[in-house]
Amino acid sequence: MFFSRQEVVVLGLCGGLLTLCAGLWVWRARTATPLPAATSPFLVRAKRIPVPKDALITVHVAGRVKDPKVYHLAPGKRVGEAIAAAGGALADANLDEVNLAATLADGDKVYLPPIQIEPPPSAGRASKTRSTQAKPSPESLVKHPINVNTATEQKLQLLPGIGPVTAAKIVQERRANGPFRTVDELVRVKGIGEKTLEKLRKYVRI
Repeated sequence: MFFSRQEVVVLGLCGGLLTLCAGLWVWRARTATPLPAATSPFLVRAKRIPVPKDALITVHVAGRVKDPKVYHLAPGKRVGEAIAAAGGALADANLDEVNLAATLADGDKVYLPPIQIEPPPSAGRASKTRSTQAKPSPESLVKHPINVNTATEQKLQLLPGIGPVTAAKIVQERRANGPFRTVDELVRVKGIGEKTLEKLRKYVRI
């Protein structure tokens, strides 16, 4: 089978292009920057430096392990093996936060965090109780009565018999229908009757 001169030229060009593409592919594969290794707040990756195959890698193991310090391990060791080399995890260590299967490299730091313990519910209730404002004495309220047209919900709760719900209703009423013109108009608020009004009369003003 014979090829014409033009066919030989075309085949030569195609072969040259294939050779060029193959060369570019090999060059890119050799010079490409490797992707950074996966990391987390508990596995600090050091800058990758080539280590001889027979050399040990140096790894810092810290946190909730029995013997936190710097260890020299064989290449290819994993986080779980580094923790084992440090004597294992303590009882309060949070192993779920660490990828035990991650491969280590020279200069890495493994930190094993503690389990976060939530405060007991009683502590939260106690703090709320302490933050509640103390009510002034009746004598103090008589000397310094509260203006029901300008007081906030928090300040209205200083009045005897007025809780958060009624205080909110007082504010809503004056916003919806205007300020109270007299103390007697407090009966406009649902929940304040004549008896409650008489108890409040000497402690409030307009």
